[in-house]
Amino acid sequence: MTLSPLCPRDGGACPCRVSSVLNRDVKQFGKKHMFDTSEETCWNSDQGTCQWVTLDFPRTVKVSQLHIQFQGGFSSRLCTLEGEEAGEELVKISALYPEDINAMQISFAALWRGRGGDGRAAV
Repeated sequence: MTLSPLCPRDGGACPCRVSSVLNRDVKQFGKKHMFDTSEETCWNSDQGTCQWVTLDFPRTVKVSQLHIQFQGGFSSRLCTLEGEEAGEELVKISALYPEDINAMQISFAALWRGRGGDGRAAV
């Protein structure tokens, strides 16, 4: 079963985009695996220093927690939570420093609320 972030308006899935997929193999490593709750699957990006995930919400949302889980040995040293109002540039909300462990990590420092209109969050 695939779960994705729920849109606050109608409870449907929010559109999600990623910077890359390992070897362009979306069946085995695609973004759908970020939200499928299976310990056997995950999104894998290609190599590179700047990998990202965006979630496009239909309206402004308040981010109060961010849950991240990396494969052990493949963690980012720094994650940046960014947000935008519709038509504006992304702005930094919070810097996150995940541990290099294979466990769910929760950041309570990620707090953001836009002024209205469509919103987008990127990690």
